[in-house]
Amino acid sequence: MYRILLLLFVLISFKNVYADDFKLPVNSAWTLNELGLDGSPTSFFGELNFIGAYEFSWEYRDDELYSFNLHITPKDNYETIFPIFLDDLNPSTLFARNAKEVAKIFLKDANKLGKLLSGKVKSESGTANFKIKNYWSAVDCNQRSYVVDVTSIRKL
Repeated sequence: MYRILLLLFVLISFKNVYADDFKLPVNSAWTLNELGLDGSPTSFFGELNFIGAYEFSWEYRDDELYSFNLHITPKDNYETIFPIFLDDLNPSTLFARNAKEVAKIFLKDANKLGKLLSGKVKSESGTANFKIKNYWSAVDCNQRSYVVDVTSIRKL
């Protein structure tokens, strides 16, 4: 009986840490909007400017174009500018919720943009100055992901 209670306690504790425990950086640009429980995302309001590496790319499923993505890796230490969740102490990549819209604004060369959005070019990468607003994090299939809205991007 003791083992069952101990196991139950560990599982409940793990779920609680896994779902919603986080810490905000000192002087954070982020304010908690909604605490996500039971798989729903935790959301934050705020705006932030930072420099980071970017990669526009396609995700393929069964050799077909599936999802167009913008991955962003901040240059600064992630934990100094974003909330850190205790189940993922070493995050590194953000996903832009509005990847196609950002690509259309950012990539000035219409030919390059057309090839990228059609999948003829697999990716475009570099370094840029980003302005983002809103920040979400959730766990799906035991992996935490981080999503932002990019409001501006300027190539460095």
